[in-house]
Amino acid sequence: MANEFLSDWEFILSYLPEGWQQKFSELKLLKFGRKFSGEDKEIRLLRVLLMHLADGLSLRSTSEQARMGGLADISDVGILARLRKSAPWFTWCTQELLHRHFPISHNTAPGSGLRFIAVDASIVKEPGATGSLWRFHYAMNLFTLSPAEILLTDCKKGESFANFKVTRGDLFFGDRGYAKIPGIAHVINNGGHVLCRFSPHLLPVKRGNGGVAFPLLAKLRQLTYGEIGDWDVCLRYGGQVIPGRVCAMKKTPLAAARAKEEILQESSKKQRKTSARTLEFAEYILIFTTLPAEQYSNEFVLQTYRLRWQIEIFFKRLKSILDVGHLPKYDPECAKAYLCGKIFVALLIEAIIHSADDFFPCGNGPLDTPQHMA
Repeated sequence: MANEFLSDWEFILSYLPEGWQQKFSELKLLKFGRKFSGEDKEIRLLRVLLMHLADGLSLRSTSEQARMGGLADISDVGILARLRKSAPWFTWCTQELLHRHFPISHNTAPGSGLRFIAVDASIVKEPGATGSLWRFHYAMNLFTLSPAEILLTDCKKGESFANFKVTRGDLFFGDRGYAKIPGIAHVINNGGHVLCRFSPHLLPVKRGNGGVAFPLLAKLRQLTYGEIGDWDVCLRYGGQVIPGRVCAMKKTPLAAARAKEEILQESSKKQRKTSARTLEFAEYILIFTTLPAEQYSNEFVLQTYRLRWQIEIFFKRLKSILDVGHLPKYDPECAKAYLCGKIFVALLIEAIIHSADDFFPCGNGPLDTPQHMA
């Protein structure tokens, strides 16, 4: 065990990528370094920043703790000035951690030959009526529950599969917000597949030739509770025809009633009318996928989609434990640096947890024995 005799702080430093201290100098984070000097100045600055980001201390409390701990005699304003400059370092370090601890290879689900990637995004707002909005995009490998890609953008960049890199054999999972034709085309054109819930109003599926609308509602009305519908459809993207399938199941009366109630409450809040057609569609689980029916049954499609809930749990954990949903910064540059730092902390925690697999090997995760063959 290489880290057996390391202190807690040395153990954390052992996870940082090679050259992280030189990157501090390259990005001039210690340009005004009178508060941090000596051979270990980068270590002390990083420790002060992490006291604020990981421990959740205010800048004033961080300043006092740093003074009492002998790290630096620096004011809260001084810490904020250094945090403002730190976004490029945190971004670089996050990417290096991804490459080092979460490589793309060998992360395919056993028996399927696919790399299961769930994607989602969350909005974070700066304080105040005019505070800027940021969007945190995250892609998770559902087999290893490890990060595949992390992005931080302004709110103008919406949710889309096109935000992420695709490698051949990837299966991208998304909720209704990702069921958009341009994003689906991005995945398909790069050798991947998609599996996502969709709204018929936002994702108009066509018949096999791509010219006529598919009579989805008429097909759904023929389903009985527990029966799975599976129909070949396609999407049109400019001159491109994207073949796919709709896999659907009728919800229980209780689940359907809850779904309709949520739709009506949302419509009431936004003061808009809800059509009878929209309410009828709420009675069904609708999934669009490009997985071929010859290899992957409709039962596999519906059961596999449930794994996407793991990324929902991750976002809940990120907001409740690391307080990412709370952005105590008014300046856009500081807000970006703060979020980049929070993402770095989250990934560092994931890397430490992931390394435990070397000592406590387990089974193949949530997909030990996939029964997907038709």
